[in-house]
Amino acid sequence: MRQKKIDIISVFSNNSKPGNKMRICLNAAEIGIGAEIIDRSKIVREKINSRIVSTALGIISTLPSYQSNKCEIILDKGKKKINANMTMAIVANGVYLAGGFRPACNAKINDGLLDLVIVNDSGSFKFLNSLIDIKMEDHVNKENIIYEQAKTISIRSLDKEVTVSVDGEPLDSLPVSFYIHKRILNVLT
Repeated sequence: MRQKKIDIISVFSNNSKPGNKMRICLNAAEIGIGAEIIDRSKIVREKINSRIVSTALGIISTLPSYQSNKCEIILDKGKKKINANMTMAIVANGVYLAGGFRPACNAKINDGLLDLVIVNDSGSFKFLNSLIDIKMEDHVNKENIIYEQAKTISIRSLDKEVTVSVDGEPLDSLPVSFYIHKRILNVLT
């Protein structure tokens, strides 16, 4: 076994719910439709103890009616600002999500950078096409996908409440800020 230092993400929720001020994230946070599916799946899983059934019901209950939200994304404390009609965003430290899905194809768990993937303006079933575009791993020429890297990312909704999940657990809703801490955690590989 070898020891390796990896990055961690601190996640600050600016909402007023008690206990939701700061979280540590090792892999990725999802904002928007992905987080909403996770949130609804967790509610179903409390009643039906099946990950497959709860995830399917989360998708079925979320996908048809979900609308994109106007959001402002600020990278590196104001060096770059993105206004997007966001359906989903992923702030990633690692490459993989959800058992093999690779939305952050350039992510490295120890490079000191957050990888941001935004699916832009893809409400409802158009979102499925966007997932196929993400799966292709060539984000450069996709008009509805934005891919950036930064050390800090802040996201706020200009529209309505947008759900946030961290490492597969529901957290809160926007606004939220992410900060990378380079090579701070020792792991055995």
